[in-house]
Amino acid sequence: MTKNSKIVWKFWTENHDIAFEVHGPDKKDNIVKWSRTDAQNEMKEGELDAGNRVGTYRFIFDNSYSYTKPKTLYYLINVIPGQS
Repeated sequence: MTKNSKIVWKFWTENHDIAFEVHGPDKKDNIVKWSRTDAQNEMKEGELDAGNRVGTYRFIFDNSYSYTKPKTLYYLINVIPGQS
C-alpha cells in the first residue's frame, strides 16, 4: 500500500448473512466496524482513501456466530495506487 492509494471492495455470499470489518495499519484503527450484513441478498461494496495510512489492511469476514450454517463467500479487493 502506497501513500494516497484507494482500496475498493465488493463481496457477496450464496447463503445467509456474514459479519464484516476492516482494520487499518494501526491495529487499533477499525475503519469499518464489525457488523452482520445480508450479503446473500445483494452485493456489498465499499471504498476508502488510505491517505497517509501506509501499511497492511485486514479484511475480516466472520461466520463464528453462525458456524452451523455454511456459506460460500465471493470477494474482490483492489488497491488503486495513489499519485506521488
